[in-house]
Amino acid sequence: YSLILNSTVLSVYLTVVLFSVVILYLAQNNFSYSKFFLFLGKISFSFYLIHYGVIQFFEKYNFFGIDAVVAILIIFIITTLFSVLSFKYIETFFINKGKSFIKSCYGS
Repeated sequence: YSLILNSTVLSVYLTVVLFSVVILYLAQNNFSYSKFFLFLGKISFSFYLIHYGVIQFFEKYNFFGIDAVVAILIIFIITTLFSVLSFKYIETFFINKGKSFIKSCYGS
C-alpha cells in the first residue's frame, strides 16, 4: 500500500477511471444485472480477504520497482485469480456443508 496507494493523485485517478468504466459498462447494458457483476459479487469476500496478502507479498519482495499502474494491474489480476479459486474450492464447499447441516437439522 504505502508505495503505491499513498499517492492521493494516483488514488483519485484510479477511482475516476474505474468508476467511468463501470458507468460505461452499465450504460451499454441498460443498467441490468450482468453475469460479470454477479461474478464479482460472488468472489468479493474472497477478494477482500486475499488482496492484503498479495499486496504484502509484492512489498516484501520489492516488486514495486515497476510502474505503479502495472503493479496495481498485476495485483488485481493475481488477487482475482486467487479469489476465484478460493470461492470455487473453499467457499462453495463450506456453503454446501452449511446447507446440508441446516437441512439435516430442520428437514425439508
